[in-house]
This record gives sequence, C-alpha cells and structure tokens, in this order.
Amino acid sequence: MQSLKTFFTPKRRLWAIVAVILIALLVPPVRIGLTARALLTDLSQAKAIAADPAARAADLPPLVHQTYTDLAALDARLSPFYGLMRGLRGLPNIGGDIAAVPELLPMGVTLADAGDTVMAAMSPVIPLMLNRTGSPDDILAATMDAIAQNPDAFAQAAEKVDVALAYRANVDAATLSPRLAKQVNRLDLGLPLLKLGLALAPIAPDLLGFDSPKTYMVLAQN
Repeated sequence: MQSLKTFFTPKRRLWAIVAVILIALLVPPVRIGLTARALLTDLSQAKAIAADPAARAADLPPLVHQTYTDLAALDARLSPFYGLMRGLRGLPNIGGDIAAVPELLPMGVTLADAGDTVMAAMSPVIPLMLNRTGSPDDILAATMDAIAQNPDAFAQAAEKVDVALAYRANVDAATLSPRLAKQVNRLDLGLPLLKLGLALAPIAPDLLGFDSPKTYMVLAQN
C-alpha cells in the first residue's frame, strides 16, 4: 500500500486524470471514424455488385444488412451531438447540411432497415433476378412464392418507409447544399413509389393468380 502511495504522487495523479479525460474525449471521434470507414467499405462493395450483379448476387442481402448495422451504429454514436448539430445551421455553406444530419441519418437507418427486412424475405429470389437464370415465368413464380410466404415483411417495410417520410418532412431542402439537396429531392420521387410497391406486394400473388386463376375484364369509356 505504501509503495502505491509513493508511486501515485500528486503530480502523477493529475496526469492520470488528464489521461482519462483525453481518452473520454477521443474515444467517441475514433469510434465515429471507424464506423464511417465501415460505411465507405459498404459503398465500395455496393459499387462492385452494381458493376457485376450476376456474379455477386448472393452478396447483396448480407451487404444490405451490414449497411443497416453500420448506419445504426453511426446514428447511435452521433446522436449525443444532434442538439449541437442543429445549432450550427447558421454556419456558411455547410451549416444546413450539418443541421439536417439528425433527420437524414435516422431516415437512412430506417430505409436500410426496411431494405434489410425485404432482402431477408426475398433472398432466395435475388440470385434468380440478378443472374436472370430461368425463364421470366419461372422468376415471376419464385418471386410470388417468396412474397406469399412473407407478406408481413412487406407490411413492416412499408411502415418503416412511413417513418422515413416523417424524418424527411422535417428537412428543408432549401437550406441544404446543392449536391445534398439534389439527393434529397430524388428521394422525394422514389419514396412514395417505394411505399406503394411495398403496400401492393403482399396482394400481388392473389392479383396475379398465383393461388388460383384470375380473369379480368378491362373496360374503357370513351
């Protein structure tokens, strides 16, 4: 005990406290940086799949899941700073983008979660779609079968898109940089269509006669 007291002199205790404070301050940025680096890796893999979808079709579902995991981790690590970010709106050039992060990042997490949910349901069909193996009728039948076996997945994904739309409503695109505003405006076109597609997916097998033959008569009034 005496040796410990001798070792931990007042000066050394002060340096130990300073070291602990520095570690506490530095660890969050380091973790944020590592998570951001993981997301860049996800983006690189997505580009590789897009360049050769037939060869890497099986990599798509796990990549979507990993991207969701990495986005959720980044959201969790940045969320303590969201109040500060919102207060930086007045910064020139980048203030609007920084202030939008507390809405755009959770929106991205929610959309990735929706994608992960759908990918888990459709994973048996994804290679068929991207590889284009089999006839169109075979691919359609496999797709309808996957949807029929997992209708709740699409309903859950549609609810998550609704949450993403709520986050989007809190972002004023006019305050964003031109590059980011362009991407957000593209979402404005795609998200309603995505929600509609997810809402129609569970009833598609029935509408297309997957369970039993269906006959439709189309009338046009002139």
